[in-house]
Parts: sequence; C-alpha cells; structure tokens
Amino acid sequence: MSITFLYKNLIETATKITENSSRPHYGTAFIFDNDLNSVYRGTAGNGTSTILFDFGSAVYMDSVACISNLTTSGTMVLRAGTLSSVGDQVFGIPVDGFGTSHKFFGDQGYRYWRLDAFGQTAIFKHQINEAFLGKRLTITEMPSYPLENSIEEDTTELISERGQKWIFFNYERENFTFNFEGISNSIENGLYKMYKYCRKNTQPFFMNLNLDDNTNNIRYVRFSDKGFLSDEITKNIFDITIELIEEKWYN
Repeated sequence: MSITFLYKNLIETATKITENSSRPHYGTAFIFDNDLNSVYRGTAGNGTSTILFDFGSAVYMDSVACISNLTTSGTMVLRAGTLSSVGDQVFGIPVDGFGTSHKFFGDQGYRYWRLDAFGQTAIFKHQINEAFLGKRLTITEMPSYPLENSIEEDTTELISERGQKWIFFNYERENFTFNFEGISNSIENGLYKMYKYCRKNTQPFFMNLNLDDNTNNIRYVRFSDKGFLSDEITKNIFDITIELIEEKWYN
C-alpha cells in the first residue's frame, strides 16, 4: 500500500507546445494553469486531438495524469521520442469514465512528448481541464487509520410556482487529514519539498490514495491553509500531519 503524489509538473518547462487543433479561447495554455474551470478544447467529432510538447532537450518522466471529458469508449495515449514524430515510446493511458486518467511507467528521457485524445464526447469536442507530465513521489508509509475525511457541499435550491424543485451545486469539496507517525527523515524531507514547491496552498496537484487496491482512485488536491505540520519526536524521526482539499470540477 502506498500514496503517490504528482506535483512537479514539467509541462511548465516546455519550450514549445503545438496542438493539431484548438477552439478559439480554449488553447493549450489552459491545460497547466491550475484552474479546473478553464479548459483546452480540440478536435470535434471522432478525430484525434494531439498536443506536442518540445522541451528543447531530453527530460525524464515517469508519470502522466489528466482530467478530460473522455468516456470509457475514448482513448488517450502518451507518445515520446527524440524526434517530433515521437516514435520511440507509446504509453496507453486508462480512461475511467469519471474524468481522471493517469499512467505510471519506468523513468524515460526524451525531448518530445505528445498527448493524443481520440473518441466521441458529450460536447463533440475533446476537452482537457488539467494535465501533468513529470515524476511521481511515492510514500510507502501509510498514515494512521482510520483516515480522516469529510465532504462539504454548498447548494442553491429553487422552487417554481408549480412546486417543481431544482438544486444547483455551487461547490463541493472533500477534505483529507493524514497523520503520519514515526516516519524517517527522508520521507519528511520529501513531503516538505512538495509542500514548499506547491507554495503551501497555492498550487494544486494529483494524488493516488492506494495504487494497489484502486488504480483509478486519483484526486486533484491542494494543501489547506497551514496544511503541513511536522514535529521531530526523536532525532530524525517525525510525526507529520497533512491536510488536503480535493478540487472538484463539472464537465
């Protein structure tokens, strides 16, 4: 059992991003802007939308994740290569039908990486809310059980003159609290680096709660305000509390 975090998004370092198709006001800048409400939209119908990332030189990655509108009948593929034809590596990305997709693989280094989306969608256009390319941080020490989580909802209820009722979701979020007891200095250092890189609660990231039991259980989260507490109980041994908030989206 383990928890996996995807937080250092190398898409931000790409020297050039080229798409084969995009809609006005829905360009590729929106796939890594940390905002689930802004989106990239590509090819209409059953065609393939491709996004090519040129990093200028080889970059090493072992993970991809994204939030899209593809259903289980759709296909998502990550390709990589030394040339822009990206013919050296191909990784199929499972699509769970709930919007989240990810693939973990061995460390690979290439200059060019390309994300392909294929298949029909409800709006007849491929849409990507957020995407991640980079390296994962895996924590093999599990937090204390039971895991603490809670769900917050805010809704608006409207009732017509005939008594018909509508309920609209303003927002929904799930809160997680992880308590790690007696963990090593190396694990504490890795978690603190993630907290610092994410500028505390500023930058969201992807999290997989338990890859062994549920490969599709991937969340888009951010730290809560003051969401990282570390206490050195003995030399190089720490108790840590992490508080996370899941970002929600509605395609």
